[in-house]
Amino acid sequence: MSCSVVKALGAATLPAMLLAALIHAARGPGAGASSETVSFAAVVSAAGQSGAMGGPLGAARLLATDPGTGGASAVGERAAEAASEPPAADGASARKAGEVFPWPEGAAAGPAGGPSATELPSRLLVLDAAEPGQVRAVGLGAVYWDPIASLAAVGDHVYVIDGRGVLSALDVADPLRPAEVGLADAPRDVVAVVVAGRYGYLAAGPDGLGVVDLAEPRRPVPLDAARLPGRAMDVAVAGRYAYVASGYDGLRVVDLGVPDQPAVVGALALPGYALGVAVVGDYAYVATGYGGLQVVGVGDPANPRRAGELTLARPGLSGRTYLRAITAADGYAYVLDFETGLHVLDLAEPSRPVEVGGHDVPGSAHRLVVAGTTLYVAAGPCGLRLIDVATPTQPVEIGAIRPLGATQDVAVAGRYAYVSTVPTDHPGGCAGARP
Repeated sequence: MSCSVVKALGAATLPAMLLAALIHAARGPGAGASSETVSFAAVVSAAGQSGAMGGPLGAARLLATDPGTGGASAVGERAAEAASEPPAADGASARKAGEVFPWPEGAAAGPAGGPSATELPSRLLVLDAAEPGQVRAVGLGAVYWDPIASLAAVGDHVYVIDGRGVLSALDVADPLRPAEVGLADAPRDVVAVVVAGRYGYLAAGPDGLGVVDLAEPRRPVPLDAARLPGRAMDVAVAGRYAYVASGYDGLRVVDLGVPDQPAVVGALALPGYALGVAVVGDYAYVATGYGGLQVVGVGDPANPRRAGELTLARPGLSGRTYLRAITAADGYAYVLDFETGLHVLDLAEPSRPVEVGGHDVPGSAHRLVVAGTTLYVAAGPCGLRLIDVATPTQPVEIGAIRPLGATQDVAVAGRYAYVSTVPTDHPGGCAGARP
C-alpha cells in the first residue's frame, strides 16, 4: 500500500520530479511503489546527498508526496514566525491559530540530521479512506509540540487537544489543506474527547469532565467542568447524560441538561480500572482492564446498577485479558485487549453480551472507531489498522498505514480519516512492539 511521505523542507520548494527522485533514492534499489512506509530520515538523507536541501529542517513549507504517483502537492503553507523553540507559556494564549513552530535546535535527530522517531513532534495526518483497503495519506495538519492527546471529527471540522492544554479547531472543508481556525484552553490531562451537538466533552483525567461550546469553531468557549473522583479516562454521551469511565472509581453519570453546569447524578463502583465506555440503549458497557467487561443498567441514570459482566475467552500471555477501549454499532460491541487485540461481542441480549469473533492486532492498540463496516484501530507503533467487520463474526484486516512515529488516535468523518501521531518508544517501528 502506498503511504504519503511527509517532511519539512527549506524555504525553496522542490520540483515534483526531484522530490519523486529523492523518495526513490530513499527507498533504495529494487523497492516498489507498494512499500508501506518510507522513513523521513531516509528522504532527508537522500536530499542531503543530492544537495537539494540547503536550508534548515525548521521550515515554512510542508509537502506530501504519494510515492505511487511520484507527484508532489502542497498541503499546507504557514509562516514559521516564532523563535527556534516552541514557547514556554501554557495554554491557547501561547500562540495564534495557524502558527507553526520550526524544528528546535538541539532536538534529537536521526540519520543525516532528520528527526528521530522518539523526538518527532505530534502531527495530524489526513487519510482518504473512500476505499478502506487502499487508504492513502492526502493531507497534513499543524505541528503540535506536545503530543496530541485526543481528537474528534464532525462534519467540516476536526478538534485536536494536545498535552499542553490547548484545544485546536481545524477547518477540513478542504481535507487536503486543513486550516487551524480556532483555539481554546483545555485541561492538561485530556485523554478522550466526544462531540455531541454543539458541545465537546473532555475526559480530563484528574480534572474530571470538561465541556467546551463549539457552536462557533473559530471561537470555542470552555465552560465549567464536572469534578469527579478518580481519573476520567473516557466518556460516552447519550441524550442529556454523559457516562464517564473513572478509573478505580468506576462509572460516573453526569447530567448535561445545563451545559455550563454539568452535575454528577449517578455513580457505581466497578471491579478493575474503568478505561473505556460505550452506551447502547439502557446499558453502558465498561472496559475495566483486568476487571473485564462490566454491563451497567442505566435506564435510570441517577441509579446505575450492575447488570452483568463478561470474561473474554482469549487470554493473552499474562493469562488474563486487559480491556482498554470499546465502541459499539449495529448490535455489536468492539473491545480492545492490550495483549490479544480485538474482541467482537453480540449485544442481541443486552445484559448478556456474547463473544462471537476476534482478530489479533499488533502493537499496543488502544483507540478504535467504527464507520460503516470498517473498524479503524490506532495501534501505536504499528500504525493505523483497518478491519472489515461487514461480517462481525469474521473480522478481516483489509489495510494498514504506518506513519513515522506512533499512531495515537483516529477519528472518521465521511470518506476521510484523521490520525494523530506522537513520538514512539519503539524507534524500530512495529518490529519493536508487541507482536
